[in-house]
Amino acid sequence: MAIEIRPAAPTDLDALASLDTVAAARPQRIGEIRQWIAANQCFVALYGGETAAYGVFNYHFFHAGMIEMIMVGADFRKKGIGAALLRHFSDICTTPKIWTSTNLSNQPMQNLIARAGFIASGYIHNLDEHDPELIFVKVLT
Repeated sequence: MAIEIRPAAPTDLDALASLDTVAAARPQRIGEIRQWIAANQCFVALYGGETAAYGVFNYHFFHAGMIEMIMVGADFRKKGIGAALLRHFSDICTTPKIWTSTNLSNQPMQNLIARAGFIASGYIHNLDEHDPELIFVKVLT
C-alpha cells in the first residue's frame, strides 16, 4: 500500500491526537501538536488514505536538521511508515547532518534509526527518570 507524506494542516489535529499514545495520558500534548502544525514542523503520513503517523522536523538543534519525534499509530506499525518518515526528513533536510533521539527503553525506534543509517552520538540523563535519551546522527551526502 502507498505511503503519502504531506505537511500537517489544522484539520489533522484530531486524527493526530487520536493516534498519539502520549496524548491520552498527557493532554497538553494536543497543544504541542497544534503548535507544531502552526509552525509548519509537523508532517502527516497517510497509509491507504488513512492517517497513520506523524513526525516533527525542525532546525532547533544547533541549527541542524532535527527529527524531534515520530509517532506511528498502533494499527499501522511494522508497515514501513516510520522508515518512510525518516527518509522524507532526510530528503528535505538542508543541513549536512540530521539528528534524532529516543529513549533507551524504546528499542523499536532504535532499530528503525539504525536501519536508516543513523549512528549513536551520545546520551542525556535526567530528561526521563531512569530512561536516558540516546542521540543519533546521520551524515547526509
